[in-house]
Amino acid sequence: MSQPPTVEGSRPGSSAAALWVALKTLGKEGYREVIGRCIENAKYLEKRLREEGHYPVHEVDLNTVNFDVKCDTCNRRAQNKLNERVAEEINSRRRFLVGFIRELPGIKIDGEPLSTIHVEFMNPYTSRELIEEFIDELKHAYRNAI
Repeated sequence: MSQPPTVEGSRPGSSAAALWVALKTLGKEGYREVIGRCIENAKYLEKRLREEGHYPVHEVDLNTVNFDVKCDTCNRRAQNKLNERVAEEINSRRRFLVGFIRELPGIKIDGEPLSTIHVEFMNPYTSRELIEEFIDELKHAYRNAI
């Protein structure tokens, strides 16, 4: 007796399964709306980061933002270390969780890998007020890291 096919429950299959459930639950238009809100939030964060003097390292067209904190006198190595200290400071306070990408694949500046702070918007109900609270948290973490 053969077993019926099943969906693998490991990490590689989980994203596909989650997408399938989201599409079945929300429909294409509902899913498009959810993703659209996440992208709008990422673009708003990009705008606010620039206003505060920080440097998004790419044009935001998805729900993620990778950025350098401001440091006009830093070489790439010092910039990477400052980014890491700021990310650690934000995460240690446990109000927000950011990622730190140690080396963006294939990208080097002055012979050094590009390491950035990574923010990903997964909740479409994130408010502008919450993003402003994140900016305040970033200011605090930056002051403590420099």
